Amino acid sequence: KQWYQRRVRGAEKISYFLRMSKCLEELRNYHSLVAVIMGVNLNAVFRLHNTWELVSKKEKALFKGYVDLSANNWKQLKEVLHDVSLPAVPHLGVYLQQISGIFSHPKLTPTEKEER
Repeated sequence: KQWYQRRVRGAEKISYFLRMSKCLEELRNYHSLVAVIMGVNLNAVFRLHNTWELVSKKEKALFKGYVDLSANNWKQLKEVLHDVSLPAVPHLGVYLQQISGIFSHPKLTPTEKEER
């Protein structure tokens, strides 16, 4: 009985964070949305198969949609951020990844001759 109550409480907490992620999407706060979804997607949470069985199918589908945002090098999230109406809080990791990619390119980094 006690183990079942722990599963129910765990499922309620997962559902709470998935509902929170829906609110964050409505507020167009994509930085916090990605943080919440990546937290729920951690192995320590995701491998709780018995607990996830108690989460509704609707919330599981919502979760899968949010996880798909990070697929293919954040392609879907980049498209969402490109089309979003302002004001919005973008996921900064996407932009930092692009900036670090630019500065790590060998043709764009200054050489020793240019630094002198």
